[in-house]
Formats: sequence, C-alpha cells, structure tokens
Amino acid sequence: MIHRNLQHLITTALEDTPAVFLNGARQSGKSTLIKNIIAEGHPAEYVSFDDLTILSAARSDPQGFVAGLPRYVALDEVQRVPEILLPIKAAIDNDRENSLGRFLLTGSANVLLLPNIADSLAGRIEVMTLYGLAESEIAPRKRSIPWLEAAFSGQIKKIMPKEPLTDDLSLEERICRGGFPEIVRRASPSRRAAWFASYISTMLERDARDLARIDAVQHLPQILSLCAARTASILNYSEFSRTTQIAQTSLKRYMSVVEMLYFITELPAWSVNFSKRLVKSPKLHIADTGLAAYLLGVNPARLRAERTIFGHLLETFVVMEVKKHLSWFDEPVRPFHLHAQNGLEIDLLLENMRGELVAIEVKSSASVSANDAKPLKTFAALQPDKLRAGILLYTGDTVVPLGEQCWAVPISSLL
Repeated sequence: MIHRNLQHLITTALEDTPAVFLNGARQSGKSTLIKNIIAEGHPAEYVSFDDLTILSAARSDPQGFVAGLPRYVALDEVQRVPEILLPIKAAIDNDRENSLGRFLLTGSANVLLLPNIADSLAGRIEVMTLYGLAESEIAPRKRSIPWLEAAFSGQIKKIMPKEPLTDDLSLEERICRGGFPEIVRRASPSRRAAWFASYISTMLERDARDLARIDAVQHLPQILSLCAARTASILNYSEFSRTTQIAQTSLKRYMSVVEMLYFITELPAWSVNFSKRLVKSPKLHIADTGLAAYLLGVNPARLRAERTIFGHLLETFVVMEVKKHLSWFDEPVRPFHLHAQNGLEIDLLLENMRGELVAIEVKSSASVSANDAKPLKTFAALQPDKLRAGILLYTGDTVVPLGEQCWAVPISSLL
C-alpha cells in the first residue's frame, strides 16, 4: 500500500481536535487512508454513508443516529447526509473535554464551499484536503530537507532528492497518468480511459445532482471539457459564457459545482494590497492532469508533438504537485499567481505566514537562459526583502544559478 504523506498530520490533529474533516475528490484514497489510521491504532469504528441502509438511517433520524454511534467513529462520505452535522456539534459540545479525536469525517465535496457543513462545526473541526497521489508518494525518494523548506530557506542546492528516480517515465507520461490511485495501478491506456469515462459519468450524474440540486447536468461535461482546454489560464467568465452560450449567472453556479467536486481548483491572484486579492481574477487549473489529458483526448506522443498543449498541462502538473506538498507541509503556506498591470506574470507564488515569498515559473524546455529568468528577477527587485527564492522549473537535470536569489531547478526535484 502507498503511504500518504498527510497521515501524520491527521493523527496529530486527532490528538487535540474533536473532529477532523478529510475532504478530496472521490477515488483520491480517503477511505483507504482512514482505514489505515484505524489499523495503526486509532480506536474509531468505520462507517460509510455509501451503504444505503446506513444512509437511510442517518437521514431519517440524525440525532438518534449520532447518539447511537460508538465513542470514536470514522464517518465516510459525510457530504451525503449533512443533517448529522448539527447532532455531531451537540455531541462535541456536551462533552468537549472528552471529545478529542472522537470524529474522523471524510467527504468528496469541498467542505469550505458547503456553508451548512462549514458553519456547523466552526471551531470544532480541522479541515484537511487529500489530493490524488503525488509523484513523491508513488515512488518515494530520500531528501536532505523537504522541497518547500529548501525553497523558503534558500537552500536550493539541497532541493534535489538524494536518490535518483526509480522509474523512467517521461513528464508527458506522468501528466497523462495523473494521480488517482486506481489509474496508477492500471498500465493499459484503454483501461485508464474506461476508468476516467466511468468516473466522470458517476460524478456528474450522481454527486452533482445530490450536492447541488441541479437538473441541468447536461451542461457539465461541456463545461468540464472547456476547463481542461483552459487549464493554466486566467478564469474569464465572459469568454466562458460566449463559448458555451450559457448565461454567466448559470455558468458561475455550474462552475461552483465543478469546483466543489474537485474537478478544478482556482489559484487566487497575489497583490501587495490584500483587498485587491479578493477581486482580481484567479487562474484556473484542472485538479488532475490525467483527467485533463483524457478530456482533451491527448496522449504522451501528442504532447511531445504539440508543445503548446504540453506547456499548459505541464504548468498545471507543477501547480498540483506543489499543492500536494503544501497539504502536508508543517507550516501554512498559501499559493497564488501574479498577473500585474505592468505585464509581469508569475505562474506560482507561495507566501507563508511571515509574508516570505517563493516565486516559481515553469518552462517546458531542457535548457534555460538568463532571459528566461527575467520575470523572476523583476519580481525580486520589487520584493527584495520578502523573496526567499525565485525558481525557474525546467525539464533539464541540473540546478543552475541565474542571478541573485534566482535558480533554474529541474522539475524532477519535485518528484
């Protein structure tokens, strides 16, 4: 079984928090992870709301259902029965001192986008996100220090793992595979395609109807395919509306459903002015590049031939790999993109709680020049006191200094 790097944070949170909510896309490995936590010693009993009998019992009498639960319990797919969250809140409040680690909840919808869930357990729950498998989880390698720690401490010379890659997959092959555990286990492209087709159909036909209470699900496949075609681009609702012929008000609702189900993720815009961060347009990324490649109908050979498509998917691949690293990093770090009025653009900007920054540009080339680092150097001049490293991720295999605080770093350092 593949070890998930988020596991130690979950077990630590259960020691001082009444409830931990682990959310993420369906088939990302949540059930397997919590069953492993139980197998390694947590006393919770596993209960899944994918069981129709259990689901019916919880919906018909939420308070009685919670009252009948064991002292420690893991409730899987809790977004299917949000009615139980108020009784869970009451159970925690009635015995707060003895409630630590009592509830381990999972859900296949972004809990932060479901107000009923977020409000019910405010102050009583720690929310974590499990993404698909990171490359460093599929084939772990020893490191001197974690990738993010090396970046924020400026120890770029230590950013490469101490061991070589254990497989010979190309970046194109990794992009088309993605990180769903079931896909990683399937070697045949045709079997992977069959899985993606079934996955999308199930998510849009069942989960979209259940969560969003919308009937016009026929628009969702078109919107999802358009998101794949626009991955690594600024989210422009006007352009989306013109392309789909769907009114912006309806389109935004459909997009919120697609985001809620973890098909896409939005990268907010960074600005020195905190209020401007809330109004600037985010950057859109498909949450799994294997899914994006399936939706676009591309394979590794086509990505080698069509470098524009490869460039967009490579940027999304890097962004999602970094977000996976962020999910298990020991300190809070928020990801952004930069799209300034003066034309300066940075693909990925990381900011920690001290205001320190790491700027990352992605280049789909095996060679770099000083000119390639121009955006990073410009940003370094604007934020000399806050920038800890400017990193140009490229497809070569050597760490190369490109000037003060700026480095060319192999994408393989993330893997």
